[in-house]
Amino acid sequence: MNWKAHLLIGMFICFAFVAIMNAMLGWYPISDPFIFTSILFLSFISPLVPDLDHSKGKLREWLIDIGIVITIVAGILWYIAFKYDFGIEIFRIITLISIGFVLFIFLISIFAQHRGFLHSIVFCIIYGGSISLLNWQLGILAALGCFIHNLLDGSLKLK
Repeated sequence: MNWKAHLLIGMFICFAFVAIMNAMLGWYPISDPFIFTSILFLSFISPLVPDLDHSKGKLREWLIDIGIVITIVAGILWYIAFKYDFGIEIFRIITLISIGFVLFIFLISIFAQHRGFLHSIVFCIIYGGSISLLNWQLGILAALGCFIHNLLDGSLKLK
């Protein structure tokens, strides 16, 4: 299945889940800007997360492109701050973190087997659990989006 189908079906199911849980249990109050933005963001990226292990994964490409742009901008600002002696540390930190981020995403696609660990129930739980550190309901939504991707691929594994 291609990334567009994963995205459309995953977002539809995530939005339907949010609507049902909001109506039945009062979850996901969309009047809260943080929750609303998080729902949109997670419903968009979660169905694409399992394909970070694919060299042509669309989310992987976007994240690398964004990371490179942030690295270049932060590097330029770091140089300017160094030249004029102000705020050097923050730009150095942002540059190093963005370089690390780009390398991490790139290395996942090189060393992770496609439809391996990222297509497992365990990964969906770990991914959702990490989002749960912000909000447990958002963690459930993230895990659902990841799970839907794996279900659509027919490659859902226990580990």
